[in-house]
Amino acid sequence: MVLQLLMDQSRHRVRLQVPVEKGAGPTVAAVAADADGDAPKIRRHGVPVRVGVLQQDRNLEGLAKCLELRNNAVVTVADGTYLTRGAVPRRGGERRQIVRGYQAYFGAPWMDWIEYSSAHGVRRVGRARVVVTGVQKRPVRLLVVERARSVAPVAGCPFAAYRCTRLRFGVRDVGVTPVLECVPVSRVLRVLCVEHAWVEWVGRHGLEDMPSAIPTTREEVRRARLFTNAFVNM
Repeated sequence: MVLQLLMDQSRHRVRLQVPVEKGAGPTVAAVAADADGDAPKIRRHGVPVRVGVLQQDRNLEGLAKCLELRNNAVVTVADGTYLTRGAVPRRGGERRQIVRGYQAYFGAPWMDWIEYSSAHGVRRVGRARVVVTGVQKRPVRLLVVERARSVAPVAGCPFAAYRCTRLRFGVRDVGVTPVLECVPVSRVLRVLCVEHAWVEWVGRHGLEDMPSAIPTTREEVRRARLFTNAFVNM
């Protein structure tokens, strides 16, 4: 899955009327639909799949709860290149960024990291796992990310000296999957380059094993440390 973000502002306005239960707050799908309502044309691309099946295939515990949907609800998952705004390139210095959320890209996963703004305006960092372009028959612009948080740097670390933020995944009370969060595309601020803290990794697994070759366990998720790469501008 590839999500191409066109960071420009359209003059057109399209607002979807999404029903909300009386006394309840807006659903995740409603927020994602309304937040991207400035797109000149709303489209859905991809493959329809039930939430329960997607949750099992991607090993994403708590996906249904994150999406605020039942397991038998149908969502459309982006497949291939997906333009979120303005399919035709235009002049004017628009900023383009591509978010990749491949489960298998030439035999290995490719999941980009993003910096985004939460519903309360807090800047957060997460790894994109799923690109959702439709909920039931409703077009949306939504990323499901594994949330990470910053941790204290190790004394004398050269990466910290160059303002590379040290990260770890947010771990849930139970299960293997990190804390999931649904992020409307309109809240994506930028794509990040994030690397494993290789010194710690080698200390645990040696020089030959790469992260994709190590089974995902709760302990491994809890101990994993990563760094934002301040030298790469995506």
